[in-house]
Amino acid sequence: MRKLFGDVLSMILIVAALLVPYLAYRAQSAHARLSLLEAQHRQLQRDYAQINPRQQQMKIARHYLNRTDSFTRRAQAAGISPKAWDRHLVTFKDRQVPFRELGWLSANTRPGKNYYFIPKVLDIRAPNSEDWKVKEVTDRGIKNLQHVLVSLEGEYWVRNPVADMGAQVSLRGDSP
Repeated sequence: MRKLFGDVLSMILIVAALLVPYLAYRAQSAHARLSLLEAQHRQLQRDYAQINPRQQQMKIARHYLNRTDSFTRRAQAAGISPKAWDRHLVTFKDRQVPFRELGWLSANTRPGKNYYFIPKVLDIRAPNSEDWKVKEVTDRGIKNLQHVLVSLEGEYWVRNPVADMGAQVSLRGDSP
């Protein structure tokens, strides 16, 4: 029995002697593969961190492009094009305007159905000098009117009814 026990033990030692280097090699290979995969994982995480904000920027840009495209299609359907508008340049500097006419001037710089004003400069100054007060005679007597200095520059667009053929489509997407 001792001999059998010695033979079995010898056999186990021989198998262990052959198996230990093989298992060590496999463990080293697995560790090298694990290190490589961890490095690739870290690189992928860095790439994702760089790509994710770009994807968000692309999503936002795509949203605005879609809105712009939709607006352009509705504008074309409405007959709105540069040819559908007559443009008039408005430029005056330090023009003396009676204070009571500022409301009229302001009303004409707001957009309307058939006109649109694109301001570049709107400067209104009211000097405190007595030289700027003008006396006006009315049926009720003499009235002091304060004049102001107005500088205005911009483009005044007026709808050309011939060019757009009177098409009416809302540019907001709702019905007219």
